[in-house]
Amino acid sequence: MRVAKSPLTRLAIAGAITIALTVSAVSPAVAGTGDGRTAPGTAAADPATLPASPDRAKVATDRVSGPNLRSGPGIAATVDVCANAHVENIGWMGMACVGAVDTLIVGTTGLGLRMEALQLSVGGTEFCAEAYVQNIGTLEGWKCAASFDTVTVGTTAQGLRMEAIGLWVLTGTICANAHVENIGWQGWVCSSRDTNVWVGTFGQGLRLEALKIAVA
Repeated sequence: MRVAKSPLTRLAIAGAITIALTVSAVSPAVAGTGDGRTAPGTAAADPATLPASPDRAKVATDRVSGPNLRSGPGIAATVDVCANAHVENIGWMGMACVGAVDTLIVGTTGLGLRMEALQLSVGGTEFCAEAYVQNIGTLEGWKCAASFDTVTVGTTAQGLRMEAIGLWVLTGTICANAHVENIGWQGWVCSSRDTNVWVGTFGQGLRLEALKIAVA
């Protein structure tokens, strides 16, 4: 059952469990930037195990086909970022979207459930995403898409937690904040054209539970 509070605000409910899939008027200050290698508040990962920022010259050839959300039902023309989380015991929660400088939240908090996969669409720029997954590490590398197309990172039907998420945009700024097992919300970090941003943890066996995303 899904209750649409507005075109840009949705609340997904599975059984009697309320899931965080909503927006906030509070956006991050675009002041800090990710260093492209480590998640905030965690021990540094081995740089050799994480992909560098996508090569801008290769993004066009590395695009992944996915549903184009520009003409999707109920998607406002001002939408700038959409996301959908695949969560333990729930599955896909449903795509939700917000405009620039608003905050999108996907996943759950307070339920002890792992995020297993993420679908992401960003408007107005080419973009890329990557996941750091239990027992695997980074998967096949950055997945990239054109404006309003969709990429999917992580796994489904394998019972594996995502532990960190990497994001990159060709133009503008993308910010993220991860809710992690035993840590809670880590705090906002932002990235732009020449750097990627990672949130979550590496090598600590901690599940990623929810993710906040904002673009500007």
